[in-house]
Amino acid sequence: LELAPLNSKSRAAWVVRLRYAYADTLEAAGRHTDALAWFHRTHAIDAEEITDAADRADQLERRLGDA
Repeated sequence: LELAPLNSKSRAAWVVRLRYAYADTLEAAGRHTDALAWFHRTHAIDAEEITDAADRADQLERRLGDA
């Protein structure tokens, strides 16, 4: 996943979904800081708000702040 498609400059829906899935996987793996960065990157290109990346980033930031 860490190759060109994930880092594409495209704002196409498939890139948004790929980044979101990657962030979700990182969070599930316990890599919370990396997940947060990818949720933010997802939100930055998710103009149509097809994901809840902004909400997920906010939730994760709160959890990390409480830790």
